[in-house]
Amino acid sequence: QANFNTRSVKAQILAKMGQEAEAKKIMDTALKLPGTTVLEIHQYGRTLLTLKKNDEAVRVFKYNAERNGDVWPVHVGLARAYIATGDLKQALEHAQKALAQAPDALNKTNLEAMVKALSQGQTYNQ
Repeated sequence: QANFNTRSVKAQILAKMGQEAEAKKIMDTALKLPGTTVLEIHQYGRTLLTLKKNDEAVRVFKYNAERNGDVWPVHVGLARAYIATGDLKQALEHAQKALAQAPDALNKTNLEAMVKALSQGQTYNQ
């Protein structure tokens, strides 16, 4: 069954086998499937950040913004991506937008801390 979950598992297996190019091609296809959600794209971007694939993560988070517009968690993803690449000005801009959209108290608290740190010119990783 062709959906984000099955494609991403296949891509992970291929990556573990050293077939990075094929894995990336499959993930690019998975991201563009009609049923792929904003949260699935966001989580994939977070995974890329964890793997220190920052440039690829930025590409994924930007794609999420293009595809899904101004909805949660697009801006928090962009904020995290820009933090990872050292662009704290862009990170702050997106963190402020994400804060206004925070769906619950936990995310709001986390984003308030992110905005505060970025406003002071400090990075933020949590």
